[in-house]
Amino acid sequence: MSVAIVPTSANNKLVINCHVLASTNGGTEPTVALFKAGFPNALAVVNTYAAANEPKSFALNASTMALTTSSLTISARGGCQAGNAFYFNGYIAARKFGGVAGSSIIVTEIFA
Repeated sequence: MSVAIVPTSANNKLVINCHVLASTNGGTEPTVALFKAGFPNALAVVNTYAAANEPKSFALNASTMALTTSSLTISARGGCQAGNAFYFNGYIAARKFGGVAGSSIIVTEIFA
């Protein structure tokens, strides 16, 4: 899941709020991490234990400097160990709660 933003100044701060609803098909520790394109390290990461097909809610918050006025992509990536499947927005490849409990990324630019 990703979102693009074009900062108005390279000196501005980007505040990122991310919510992910996800599940896995096996008892495992699903993990979600936030990334800024072009940077190898995660901005934030969270994980928890989840039983098979148990939807979990992940909240990630981070801030980073824009460093550019070109388009930037912020992405949330999820997965789990042992080759288990990771499902965004639901479980067993089906949406949960009729789709209203979806995942999101909100990026707010704070002027320097």
